Amino acid sequence: MMKKDGMFPEDTEGYTIPTDGLPGRASFFAACDAAEVFTPKPSVKLPVLEEKRVYVTCETGVHNIGSDFFEELLKGALHVLGVPDNYRIDVELVSRATIKEYNAQKRGVDKVTDVLSFPALDYAKPLQPKDKEAARFLLDEFSGLYQLGEILICRSVCVAQAHEYGHSVEREMGYLFVHGVLHLLGFDHVTDEEYRQMRDIEEKVLSMVGLVR
Repeated sequence: MMKKDGMFPEDTEGYTIPTDGLPGRASFFAACDAAEVFTPKPSVKLPVLEEKRVYVTCETGVHNIGSDFFEELLKGALHVLGVPDNYRIDVELVSRATIKEYNAQKRGVDKVTDVLSFPALDYAKPLQPKDKEAARFLLDEFSGLYQLGEILICRSVCVAQAHEYGHSVEREMGYLFVHGVLHLLGFDHVTDEEYRQMRDIEEKVLSMVGLVR
């Protein structure tokens, strides 16, 4: 059962996958070109959440690019996990140089990567913060949303990987975002079992919103 309020389900020892579906995509991205230009694809807008859950910024100075796209993916991920949809996330679309710098500073890995996540909480295991009392300080009383953390996505790496794997840029961007969201909720892929668990969740979410290979 999905808990209707609070930050996490009361019982997270094992979660079940709800079977009811989600509405179609609210909007999609066209593509990122080699110059790292990121443009939303026009589409018919479907109803979205009343409060904006995802705030997108871009190094070029353009703000809130494609937020509907990320909003629906976030909603799908929380739905699959049985987690309340009362989170907000910051997403920044960055260059190779920027993500390399963050990777070196935060992880000690001096190389370019595709996505980095910075959770607002430390977790004992997925969906179980080490200090649940700390979660209440992340609540924005005005919006009623909890700050979950920040995700950095390298736009040019996203484009390159989409071409390498033979699928759309929007599929790759969606995958990187959902992968980042799972890290913000305490998931990891250190072991083979953890990796399979994350991949299973990611594919369920992407399939629900039509981002298939």
